[in-house]
Amino acid sequence: RDRNIIVILDEIQAVPHKYWLLLEKLLGFISEKFNVYFLLMTATRPALFENAKELLPNKEKYFEKLNRYKLIIEREAQPLEKFIEEVAGEIQANSNADFLIVMNTINSSIEVFEALSQTLSDETELFYLSTNIIPKHRNERIEKIKISDKRKVIVSTQMIEAGVDLDVDIIYRDFAPIDSINQTAGRCNRNFSDKLGETRLVNIFQENEETGKIFYPKNIYDVFLLSKTEDTLQSIENAEEKDFLELTEQYFSKIKNGKSDDESRKILEYVLTLDFDKLSEFKLIEDNYPEIDIFVATDDDAEKIWTRYEEIRNSEELSSLEKRNEFLKIRRVFNDYIISVPRTYAPDFEQDKINYISKEEIDADIYYSLRTGFKRRPNNSGVLNL
Repeated sequence: RDRNIIVILDEIQAVPHKYWLLLEKLLGFISEKFNVYFLLMTATRPALFENAKELLPNKEKYFEKLNRYKLIIEREAQPLEKFIEEVAGEIQANSNADFLIVMNTINSSIEVFEALSQTLSDETELFYLSTNIIPKHRNERIEKIKISDKRKVIVSTQMIEAGVDLDVDIIYRDFAPIDSINQTAGRCNRNFSDKLGETRLVNIFQENEETGKIFYPKNIYDVFLLSKTEDTLQSIENAEEKDFLELTEQYFSKIKNGKSDDESRKILEYVLTLDFDKLSEFKLIEDNYPEIDIFVATDDDAEKIWTRYEEIRNSEELSSLEKRNEFLKIRRVFNDYIISVPRTYAPDFEQDKINYISKEEIDADIYYSLRTGFKRRPNNSGVLNL
């Protein structure tokens, strides 16, 4: 029976390439059998579906007119310390420009932020954004960035790619797959000033006494995707925004031609044989780094919300359903104070429960910094991102 449904899928390229065939077969079956339309919303149209139809005719014409920045590729890899010196010098040399520095790990982003905080003048506002700080403070900082009349320098991670509406003149982006580069660059000259913005692609590493050079991109991105990005960019010196249509099409074509469909075919075989035990093991998002959830009581309102949460959770008068309904009343505000931290960085906290950092502990500079968020164990290289 026809369902006549339209399903909107945003940023479909985020699905791991090993599942592209699985996704194509699954959505194709649903579309054919139930008259369901899938609308793919993306600025980096991946070559997932051979039979997909473009809804925008003559898209090249629009990309030609959408030309707000140039991409500058710095091919020589450099240690983090040298990169910080370069950025600090460029910030000083371009005294009227707003900067965004996007790092691949939280630890490296904090190191850049702390270093720049020692060098910038009072005329410049310095902001830090990552999932290491609570959502309430992230949103407040983003709003402050938008309304501030002062010159701004923002240090962030790839969380900036997820619908954050900011406008800067110069971006530094640690090396990443092309679709991530494109997303970050979309914050460069976002409001169409007369002068082209600059997005500078860099490749940063950290020296490790035991393992040698640790390249931050390889800590968090699929090496296959990084290699296809390198292949796509190797023949060009610089590019502009209007060139990204061709670059992304080349990139996704290289992925499609080089990827392995073994994992997709294996799962499809489980579907055909109704092997539900094997299917239950499938995870679209692999949980390689277990995380700890922590409620951070940064102010008096947060402590009141936590007290209410504890009252609900420990109540002997409320049924499970009533507890759930009571929590739903405070969930939105409650979640404004929640962060998730990789377990390796939070040895003092318990898994499988929501932990708590009190306002007194924050005031005493324990566990959480109001500047940069959760205080991670110091001698780790920062495997996790955002």
